[in-house]
Amino acid sequence: MKACFPATQLSPTRLVQTKIILMKNFGIGFLTGLAGYVLAAFFSYYLTGKFSSNVHDRSVESSMTSAFVFGPIGFILAFIGGYLWAKHKL
Repeated sequence: MKACFPATQLSPTRLVQTKIILMKNFGIGFLTGLAGYVLAAFFSYYLTGKFSSNVHDRSVESSMTSAFVFGPIGFILAFIGGYLWAKHKL
């Protein structure tokens, strides 16, 4: 049986290699995203605790803000940066 790959498409071997490279890029982006989440959460916890005007539950405000606002923002920015860096390097 003949394979239906026109000359403009990728060969099966090249297609597998491309998928492996994309998964490596995604993996590097994901790992840098996790690191970005942790760093953003720690820094925002410190800054929110230091500069918050809330007196009664400052620790709760700091932890919720860092976990649900600045942590995900740090993940997204670090993921994009890590993915683009890996794409450029690999």
